[in-house]
Amino acid sequence: NVETGKLKWHQHWPAPCYSGSLNTASGITFVGWLGQGNAQDGKGFLEAQDSATGASLWKSPLMTAPVGAAPVTYSVGGEQYVSVAVGGQSHNDVSRPLGLTNPARLRDDSIYTFVLP
Repeated sequence: NVETGKLKWHQHWPAPCYSGSLNTASGITFVGWLGQGNAQDGKGFLEAQDSATGASLWKSPLMTAPVGAAPVTYSVGGEQYVSVAVGGQSHNDVSRPLGLTNPARLRDDSIYTFVLP
């Protein structure tokens, strides 16, 4: 909280978040996840949270691979979108327990885009 300098809310997540987050002027924070629970399933998803409270507002369907980049938002023709990259092969996350050189770790490279209401 800027006015008081005190922590407003805090969350403990069961899995690391390599993607970072996106905070919007409208008070929504988008977080990309590596997977469900402790992320061992490798099925990432995007979540919208209330920036003031941390409450979950929406979760995307499961994706084909972990979210590996920060979400971006943009407007085209009056419609607002949020996009995020999934997959990639640049780091050894918890959903790739076999290590960087094992071919089983290679999977997907996709962009998921959602229109915001």
